[in-house]
Amino acid sequence: MDPGLAILTGAGLATVGWIFNGRVVRASNRRMHTYQILARQEQDEKLIEAIRLLRIICADEETPNFEGAMNSKNADSLDYLLNTYEFVAAAIWCGDIDEDVMRRCERTRIVKLYRKVERYVERNRREGGQPSMWGNMQRLVERWERTTAVKLHQNFYERIRMRPFPGIPELRDHLRWATKDAN
Repeated sequence: MDPGLAILTGAGLATVGWIFNGRVVRASNRRMHTYQILARQEQDEKLIEAIRLLRIICADEETPNFEGAMNSKNADSLDYLLNTYEFVAAAIWCGDIDEDVMRRCERTRIVKLYRKVERYVERNRREGGQPSMWGNMQRLVERWERTTAVKLHQNFYERIRMRPFPGIPELRDHLRWATKDAN
């Protein structure tokens, strides 16, 4: 074999190994970080109290009316709970925590929470003038409820980027912002 070709082949294989090792380490660190977040949530007294309060409020009704049951303490607890899971959803979309681990551990709680308090979320969006409030959580719930198969380009994107596919409208928005910044 030609010495130049051998050097090029060796360098190529070393680069592939370096990239593969980096991906494995990144996935391992992300999983470890996800487990740490889950463990911290189990020790967060304020979060546990907010979950307990929501169970009491939502016990009687399929879709509770938050107008009568909400006082400032209840609203603060519910906001804390929604903000906690909004943080989790944003971290999933950014690829900072592992979606599969979080889905297996928290899917039911996050989906049921969001569906129970949808009217509360919509009211806060309208009254606060923030149409994207808790939007990452909403998109995550919709993704986790989806029963259709993942499309090939989504699966390819998610494997390469190691994070969820944001969808075509979000990509268009990102490209529009990128072109505005360039001008």
